[in-house]
Amino acid sequence: MQSSVQLRISSELPITTNQLIQTIDQYAEQVAYMLQAYHPHEKASGVEVMPESMSHTPLGLITLELSYQLEQFNVCRAIDAVRREKMVVSVFVDQQRGELELRGEYWPERETD
Repeated sequence: MQSSVQLRISSELPITTNQLIQTIDQYAEQVAYMLQAYHPHEKASGVEVMPESMSHTPLGLITLELSYQLEQFNVCRAIDAVRREKMVVSVFVDQQRGELELRGEYWPERETD
């Protein structure tokens, strides 16, 4: 499984590091929904970009680390937990469409027994 989200770029291209961080912050709720796909029993929120983790490849691929909060609440099981998680995401810039695509990590799915 690999989850992704497309975000509209509100600035001119090429995008700078600060503009990338601002765009992800602007769409933090949608990015949280993408991250929540990896954690089906928890709610993802509080997405933050770790600026020091950002790297660029010569082919234009950008990778960065997102920090986010996972909340789990279940009255029947008396569970009320909050913890921080991190995930490395890849960022692809589509200059023609004026969009960023954030792709989360690839997590292999287990086959049914």
